[in-house]
Amino acid sequence: MLVAPSFMLQLYGIEGGTFLTGVLGAFVLGQGPMQWWARDQTASPAGLAIARGHGIIDVVCTVACVAAIFTGAMNAVGWTVVVLFVAFGSVRVYSSFLKQPALAPAVS
Repeated sequence: MLVAPSFMLQLYGIEGGTFLTGVLGAFVLGQGPMQWWARDQTASPAGLAIARGHGIIDVVCTVACVAAIFTGAMNAVGWTVVVLFVAFGSVRVYSSFLKQPALAPAVS
């Protein structure tokens, strides 16, 4: 998305918006290292907040992508994105909201 936004838009049947696609690509690229560095902090309040935030992002993006497919703004290839958001989002929502994770004791 960051390097070839026109190609990515064309792949999903979306016209225009190459600047926004590049910005979103940069955002996604920044999320990867944050998630990687926070991977061992899931029992901390910060790790739980990151997991909950990304769970909410996944739910909202799932709804937005399904709406885009149904309105014709995105072609059928968009269902692959929906499947990925559902897969990642269901794990994040379950593990951070529904499972009631135990936080590690505060270190003083």
